[in-house]
Amino acid sequence: MKRKRCIGLLCILLISYFGFRSNPANAEMVTDQSVKLKINNSYVVYSNQQLPYIDSNGRTLLPLRLIGDLLGADVSWNVSEKRAVVSFENDKISVVQGENHAVINGEVKLLDTEVVLKNSTIMLPMRFIADAFEIKIEYQKDIKLVQLADPRIMSSETLTHIDEMQRLATFYKGIIHPSSVQYVKDDTNDENNKLVIKVINVSSQALEKGQLNRNIIFYATNTKVRFVGTRGMISPDGSTGINTDEIKASGVYKDEIMWESIENIQGSPIRYILCNYFVTAS
Repeated sequence: MKRKRCIGLLCILLISYFGFRSNPANAEMVTDQSVKLKINNSYVVYSNQQLPYIDSNGRTLLPLRLIGDLLGADVSWNVSEKRAVVSFENDKISVVQGENHAVINGEVKLLDTEVVLKNSTIMLPMRFIADAFEIKIEYQKDIKLVQLADPRIMSSETLTHIDEMQRLATFYKGIIHPSSVQYVKDDTNDENNKLVIKVINVSSQALEKGQLNRNIIFYATNTKVRFVGTRGMISPDGSTGINTDEIKASGVYKDEIMWESIENIQGSPIRYILCNYFVTAS
């Protein structure tokens, strides 16, 4: 029952009524200063609404809609009460904007900070998510990285396939990080538009030319996903990587992906861009 309760609550807060309203003005891309969110293997580098942040009380808040999108959920929003409610099988959970508790099947669960609505996104404390949803969460304070690991997240066949890193060199696992992202538009020719992701090799070893692999996921819905990457597969010329130059230890590489638009996929707005970078074993 607790597991069901966790999934239901996750759903409620994440895909709230507000979550369905996409406003490009609210879109966010990660910067060098941002709190980074890693879900299983992939980092969230773009959201069409709010990304994680640290509030004035030092609490790390996460966008529940994002997690809910990657699980699936049924939710309602009461505008006058500012209340999000989810019904999941026999469970019913609700939260109210501005309050410091959630109600699960009539039982009050206190939060260590209030429920926040920011950029049309319901935000809740990181630790509450970990406890309520039984999701493994780790936080690396020095680099402001939140890591979520759960087999229910990105569990659809399409997303699981894309999130995969084949022939992974374990020495480099988790130490090649996307630090920031920019979308550069060419006003004269959309074909020249590009996504530029700054990647940091925080390992103690340099990466030779062609060693860096990447997967980039453009997510609108579970059935509307586009992908750019290698997944670690070997190309006909025998190479796997994308870097055209050596990346020194603690060095930086700028990955440029030609991409005409980050607005929609088959008529549905792109909600998230996720990516992972890795090295394959020789």
